[in-house]
Amino acid sequence: MKKLALLLILIPIALFLDGTLSKDVFDYRITTFSGWLGLLLLVMIAGVLVWAEATKNHEKENNLK
Repeated sequence: MKKLALLLILIPIALFLDGTLSKDVFDYRITTFSGWLGLLLLVMIAGVLVWAEATKNHEKENNLK
């Protein structure tokens, strides 16, 4: 989950610092095909990170022997 949190923090920072999107970040609308592909890519990356964390085997955690 640390990776997902880091990703969710870095995305707004990258959007804010990027010269093309920083003109008005809060009024930004996706109007181009490449913009939608970028959004889809971000959603897919976040989904893969959540899925990978959920399928991990945590056998060694909280085992008191």
